[in-house]
Amino acid sequence: MSLQLNLDHEAALAAQHMLQSIGSANWGEAERLIRKTLGVVQENGVYAGTLFLLTRPEKEKPIAGKIVGGLFDLLLKVTPEALKDTRSVARLAYLTGNVTGKLQTLLLVKSLWEQALIYARYGAKL
Repeated sequence: MSLQLNLDHEAALAAQHMLQSIGSANWGEAERLIRKTLGVVQENGVYAGTLFLLTRPEKEKPIAGKIVGGLFDLLLKVTPEALKDTRSVARLAYLTGNVTGKLQTLLLVKSLWEQALIYARYGAKL
């Protein structure tokens, strides 16, 4: 018997986890940053979205870190290898080695991240 992963459910859980880790006091700022991140992912892809989050100014870094952490937690549910190193360079190398070179995986991750970011964006408006 094989278990199937419900990707919509995983995206919803990831969005909720992101918002819980950010805290409701910062949801206004989070919604703005999530909206921008979604635009980058949609237009330029997952690697660019990750770069966008990792290069935020100092005042945005705490929220950006929670968003990228949530996205990578979601990513690890659909990629074969675990990522133990959470440094920026390691995350970018993981994307290059496990996602961007494999078209099916890349399209899956892009779609999954978009869904999670959409859910988080709307959730931040509550």
